[in-house]
Amino acid sequence: EASRFYNASLFAAQPLYGTSLPLPILHPTRYLLQATAFLIPGAPILAHRIWQIVLWLACNGFTAWALARRLKLPGWKAVLAGAWAYLFFFQGPVYYHLVLCAGFVLLGFDRHRPLRTWVVVIGASLWAGLSRINWYPLPGLLALMLFLLEEPRGGRRMWRYLLKHEGSQSAAT
Repeated sequence: EASRFYNASLFAAQPLYGTSLPLPILHPTRYLLQATAFLIPGAPILAHRIWQIVLWLACNGFTAWALARRLKLPGWKAVLAGAWAYLFFFQGPVYYHLVLCAGFVLLGFDRHRPLRTWVVVIGASLWAGLSRINWYPLPGLLALMLFLLEEPRGGRRMWRYLLKHEGSQSAAT
């Protein structure tokens, strides 16, 4: 636990230690989020522990809410889907700073607005890459999965379907 808080403190090294120190290379976005607790001068370790709990609850909650919203389920079904996703995120080793990438894509993906989707996917990919290099492709793969689930194929050949332009124009006419 102490190394987690120390790595987060590196973002505030100058006021804390009186010198500049190199930023962490493992999980830098996690420690950036945790470092916000160092904005409170002299905050006790309990404040940092509470902040870390808030980050776990809020980031997983945000992504669970984004998934439930994306599914567009009515009433209690949406609540149950969100609760299930929320609990699911806690069962495995998916860190709160990484699950944010999925939440951003779930909220920002729109198959009818490709520019918006590209901006969201690129932004989420940058965050993912800063978090862990092997997570770089996750936002793009999630966007592809959403496209495949939400865009009807309509009997088109796969390459025309994936290009989308011809299919969306013929579907509109």
